[in-house]
Amino acid sequence: MYRKNVNTFKILVVFAFFSLVSVFLVKQDSETLVRLLQWNKLRTADVYITVKTSQKFHETRLQLILDTWYNDVKKGNVSWCEIAFITDHGDETYTRKTEGLLVTTKCGDMHSTYQLCCKTGFEFDQFMKTLRPRWWCHFDDDNYVNIKRLLEVLEEYDSKENVYLGKKTKEIDSVMYNGKEVFFYFGTGGAGYCITRNLANLIFPWVGNRTFERTCGSIGTEDDCSMGYVINAVKGVPLTESKFLHSHLERLKNIPEASLTEQVSLSYLKENVIRIQPERAAFNESRDPTRMLSLHCLNQPRAKICHRP
Repeated sequence: MYRKNVNTFKILVVFAFFSLVSVFLVKQDSETLVRLLQWNKLRTADVYITVKTSQKFHETRLQLILDTWYNDVKKGNVSWCEIAFITDHGDETYTRKTEGLLVTTKCGDMHSTYQLCCKTGFEFDQFMKTLRPRWWCHFDDDNYVNIKRLLEVLEEYDSKENVYLGKKTKEIDSVMYNGKEVFFYFGTGGAGYCITRNLANLIFPWVGNRTFERTCGSIGTEDDCSMGYVINAVKGVPLTESKFLHSHLERLKNIPEASLTEQVSLSYLKENVIRIQPERAAFNESRDPTRMLSLHCLNQPRAKICHRP
């Protein structure tokens, strides 16, 4: 009788132990599943990207994007993000190459403050016309964007909050407005910046529905600076700086080669390019002066352009 009770007790102990383990594993799996579902939800068209370009750059900068990171926006039938290329003149060739994602504005092709603000305001309005995306990200046509890293970085923030993610080029900026000097931070457009839909709704009266040109004109600054003014100075939302965003305003060769695949955005301007050792580069500098082709092959070694005969 005693031995039987001991055996029964042992069985109960073992059963209790494995029950606790099972509960723990189920809990862990559930949490993992929730994280994966949240991650997958963000990956499937919850980010709207606009790329500002111009007809004179279609065959160079835009084509380079189409050859590289544009191919990571859509994999098979799954769109990781929504994207639109905002330009100044129609172009049948690139309308076809972008599968209808080249959007023409009437802003003009000059690099004036008005026309830059006109295009950025148009980008913002394109985002506001969408329903699903929770994030709007602006990039320039000389940016390389690592889509996977962009999604990973955005996942660290609550898209239901007012989030302004960017890279500042100076400690603080200021403008004179109504006779007073106003100080604020802004994310440079050359590195790219992202805002949540919640924040977009908040700044709509100053940016949306073709009002952004007037906003820029009232403070006399360019588009990225004016965007920062509205978000930071007018609405009091701070700039959250990301070390993974980069523009050609910084010395790009100083970015460690080992960290290139960790960056969200990179850029180029003449000799100011990232450094990739010849033995690791898929292309030489003559074929790839911007180093963006070789960067793409570091990020996506199986890409078609990386397999040359």
